[in-house]
Amino acid sequence: LRSWRSDLAELNEVAKEHGVLEESPEIKVLGMLWNTNSSTMRLRAEQKWSGKYSRSSILSYANQHYDPLGLIVPVEIRMRLFIQELCSLGLEWEQIFAGHYPELVRQWDTLRAECKIALTKTHPRSVCNSENAVLHVFCDASKSVYGAVAYIVWTDGSCVKSELVKSQAKIVGKDKAPKVDTIPKLELMALLIGSILASYCVKALFHVKISAIYLWGDSKTALSWCSSYDVKEDFVSNRVRQIRNNVPQANLMYIRSEMNPADILTRQPKAEVFLKNTLWWNGPPFLVSPESMPPQTDLFNLMPEEGMKKEFITTDTSIIPSAEEIVSQSKQARPDLILASKAQKKDNNDHILTSMPVGTQLIEDDLASENSFAGFESQNSQNPDFEGFEMQTVQPYVPYVNWEKMGLLS
Repeated sequence: LRSWRSDLAELNEVAKEHGVLEESPEIKVLGMLWNTNSSTMRLRAEQKWSGKYSRSSILSYANQHYDPLGLIVPVEIRMRLFIQELCSLGLEWEQIFAGHYPELVRQWDTLRAECKIALTKTHPRSVCNSENAVLHVFCDASKSVYGAVAYIVWTDGSCVKSELVKSQAKIVGKDKAPKVDTIPKLELMALLIGSILASYCVKALFHVKISAIYLWGDSKTALSWCSSYDVKEDFVSNRVRQIRNNVPQANLMYIRSEMNPADILTRQPKAEVFLKNTLWWNGPPFLVSPESMPPQTDLFNLMPEEGMKKEFITTDTSIIPSAEEIVSQSKQARPDLILASKAQKKDNNDHILTSMPVGTQLIEDDLASENSFAGFESQNSQNPDFEGFEMQTVQPYVPYVNWEKMGLLS
């Protein structure tokens, strides 16, 4: 390295002895500025505005913001919505709209001023040295924006700390409106963003052991979809499956909107109010005071199939043949099994193998005769259950054996 600097005075002395000490106390770290004296970080505020009120110049200005952690996403999201509005007006790429849309000019000037204010925010460079931490991800959505924000909570001695880790938000595209046509579906999309964010944070914080992950949402409808064993609608079921794949170990939790820090994403606050909002920068108070955590009246389970596993046990296991005997019998052509199934359907019982009187008899009987139709007919000629059935020539049939319903697996 040409030069470097640390927030530890001892390391700075070593760097000075080797002639590689960076003179400026504020150095660049991954696109952000780190003040080694105060151990704080802030975003770079060097945006250049061309003065042209066109789509190209506005997009160029908005893209100059590099916020890898999403610290000021609630302010940045307003710029994205403004650009979306310009696109919906059908303006050309280099078309100047100042003369025809004076309201848009005032709106854009306000956004630029508020963005400059937001960029002055300094964020403490927190270091989680704990080997045991908890990750909380809060999700929310509106008709135009959905997103999530993540916090890490750990114990430092006798003090419990909570810090903002990362946030992410997206605007609802115009082409998605026909498919994502309800707020609960957007809330589900927010939970999906939250699951992606949680998975990313776990991988990025590989040096910290995350003991638990909590996925919070303020829509009971979306949470119930994630807790359902079988969801009929394809759009919903596909998103639920992705959430379960991303964070199968997460705990689904409900939170009221006024306590949800992700709600700030959807309300698009002014910069002055946003910078003073402790709910955004530190999360809800119950993160550091677990005794004040809101009670969960509705319990949600992200993996409902784990609670639906049942044991299949027959009433009399002594009459069940071995697996080898069942496979041996299944390999033979058993047209009698097909006819017996037809007879059983008369009694509204489709599971012949779980019905002991007929099912066991068919498995235990050894129809040694070459013509099994004749053997079957001779054995059941007096059985009223088979009255009215015609003997027909059929192709050999290997029946499907459901091992759980046979009682062989529990």
